Amino acid sequence: LAGAAKGAAASIGVGVAATIGKGFSRLNALNEAEARLTGLGIAGAELTSVMNSADKAVTGTAFSMADAAKAAGLMASAGIAAGTGMDDAMKALVTTTAASGREMSEITPIFTKIAASGKLTGETMAQLLDSGVNVNGALQKQLGKTADEITKMVSSGEIDFATFAAAINSDLGMLAEAMGGTLSGMTRNVLSAFGRIGAEVQKPIFDALL
Repeated sequence: LAGAAKGAAASIGVGVAATIGKGFSRLNALNEAEARLTGLGIAGAELTSVMNSADKAVTGTAFSMADAAKAAGLMASAGIAAGTGMDDAMKALVTTTAASGREMSEITPIFTKIAASGKLTGETMAQLLDSGVNVNGALQKQLGKTADEITKMVSSGEIDFATFAAAINSDLGMLAEAMGGTLSGMTRNVLSAFGRIGAEVQKPIFDALL
């Protein structure tokens, strides 16, 4: 009994430590994202809308709200507007990240480059292909074009961000949720849950420090 009690106490201790650590990281990431958005002149209902887009994009997936909030701030700075545009952009980002098997922080710069330039380029399409995401194939299905036609359209700057995001969401839209149901995905979901709980508990203290 004594051994079992010690084991249980140790497990509880690990859980508490994880909750505190993940909670603080989540609060810090959300605070930084909100500060970036505020610096861009995004506040009030618009700020809430952007953060909601980030939250919706990762709900049911293996990705954290902290990472999504950072990405949403960068997307906004690249010119993606709050509302449907941000919803589509964040869903496409999360989907692409899931398809690539990489971290969101690695895929976000590619997305912000596309958003900032207003178009998909041969360079960014190649970067995504190197990450295991066949954007050309997704665009073929979306636009009813051949691979060569898509390549020419990209070279001519005819594929804007909205078309790119729509193709990703149409072709791979449910992948992030499916990956969230795998063992590794569920493990990350548990860690995200620790973060949410820890953030709620620590928020009054965190806010008092600002």
